[in-house]
Amino acid sequence: MKLMPFKDLIFEKNVLLLGPASYLYDGSYSQDLKNYDIVVKLNRMVETDLCKDFINDRCDVLYHCINFDSSIGENPIDFGKLISEKVKTVRVAYPPVKSWYANNLKNYSILNSDFGFPTTIIDNNTYMNLCNLCGQTSPNTGTIAIYDLYLQKPKTITIKGITMFSGGYNKNYRTKITTEQEVRELNQKVKNHNIDFQKNFLRTFLNNEKFFIDDHLRSSIDGSS
Repeated sequence: MKLMPFKDLIFEKNVLLLGPASYLYDGSYSQDLKNYDIVVKLNRMVETDLCKDFINDRCDVLYHCINFDSSIGENPIDFGKLISEKVKTVRVAYPPVKSWYANNLKNYSILNSDFGFPTTIIDNNTYMNLCNLCGQTSPNTGTIAIYDLYLQKPKTITIKGITMFSGGYNKNYRTKITTEQEVRELNQKVKNHNIDFQKNFLRTFLNNEKFFIDDHLRSSIDGSS
């Protein structure tokens, strides 16, 4: 499977980034995804069929953490599902700048060896720059996707279904570490992500004419300290 360079895929396109927040999947969201040039989803959203009731549902780009840790409810990626759903490419959110990420990438490559699924990786400098912007902490996949997509110079980026964990995870998306409090406790334990640092970054970064965000995300980032 061959694909154009990632930047060419996004450049000057109208992009829709969908996250797994529960409010998108209660039957009230009916916008036709065909209205966007590129639809982007995160991590396990394709495999869990969260968006199956959307009009012309599709996923062109899947940003993935490629962390298959069963203790927090993650499973090895199902490439067969991605192929059947006509996903164009996986964009790995965490480059091998740490031994943990390098090991994840090695495991991913082994899993993908039978499929050769089109895959690109976030640039090392892009990731490290974003870490600096997030108070020297590692961003979550959604924050990485927002930042990385912007760097590809799209025409617009519409964001729905991202709440920075306000209200916790969609119960159909993850069965472990589901509440916002559990997420915060896990982040504190492993000293990796920090939700509030990411909110502080996004509060300013999303005030750009390219971005169109919904009230849920705006309320979440404006309510942080």
